[in-house]
Amino acid sequence: MSCREFCDTCRLTCNPAGANVSGMVNSVRNQQNLSLLHVNTVFSLSIIMLLLGVASFFVFRHPLVIVSDEAFETLYGERRAANARLSISVRLLRPVRTAMIAPSASAEATADSAELAGRGKHPVLVLFPDRYLAGARVYSARYPEQKVLVIGDRPGNVTLGKPADTESVVGNSGSALIFFGPDREKDLNWAGVFAGMVPKQGRPVVRFGTSIDKSMEKARSAFSAGLAVSGSNVDPLFLFPGEPLPVSAENTSVLVDAFPSMGLPSTAWISIPRLVFSWMDPGLMDPSVLLIIDDSPYSLARAAFLRGMGENSEDHSASGFVLTVSGNSVPGLAKALRKMAKSSIP
Repeated sequence: MSCREFCDTCRLTCNPAGANVSGMVNSVRNQQNLSLLHVNTVFSLSIIMLLLGVASFFVFRHPLVIVSDEAFETLYGERRAANARLSISVRLLRPVRTAMIAPSASAEATADSAELAGRGKHPVLVLFPDRYLAGARVYSARYPEQKVLVIGDRPGNVTLGKPADTESVVGNSGSALIFFGPDREKDLNWAGVFAGMVPKQGRPVVRFGTSIDKSMEKARSAFSAGLAVSGSNVDPLFLFPGEPLPVSAENTSVLVDAFPSMGLPSTAWISIPRLVFSWMDPGLMDPSVLLIIDDSPYSLARAAFLRGMGENSEDHSASGFVLTVSGNSVPGLAKALRKMAKSSIP
């Protein structure tokens, strides 16, 4: 045995407390590690239980059902529609189901599809696009206590797309329906703001759709007021529903088109910046489109739900404004859009 080993042995023999202290230190460390592991395990289990509780609460709630069809889903964009349903579901904290309707479906079959879309749970509320008004009436007659909303303009009684009053409409079958539509006045107001921000020289041309043909003066005033907010003092050219665009696009700064299905009269209009009232997927739009004003059922669904649940007394809501890739390159347009999201009026 070397001298050093002999001395170390002597120290341990003469001072066994040193070994005890070392053992105590290791024991304390092991206890701390076990305690930390216990805390982490409890925390992880708590998070898992919380998530399971939220998921259970979410899944077992009565769903919101939105009636749709394949043609609309394709036009809107299937991925975009799926994202819209997810967004609505998260914001309302309840499942959102889609009742897909065949093009040739009868009113009874449409009502059947809305009923089955709940997947065994009675819907808390059903939203029918106005093109399925007959199906909405049948469904509401079957379930008179069920909240049923029709998304779109009230037939035969249109004021800038808003119902003239807040009372329900009574259908032929005697069922009560609530109509909920886009706020055309607010939409046109903001369209005027955005139109005034387009840098191209000239005056805006506004082509109105049939949904506002009974309120032309209010429509003009709303757009002109928004245009003034943007700092523009030019006089827009307003076209009545069905009235064609001028052959020449000379001295036109922007086309605000609420009737894009009529098409453009010449290639000269293709290069004119456009703000379009449309449900179409922005990815399918041509580069001249800067902004899409989306008054689709998906855009209005959350506000319509709040109306149906009695949390909102308004029968209308502003549409969704979607900035395209081309629109994102216009200075100040994205900022104005963010401002719109935080404000009810310009």
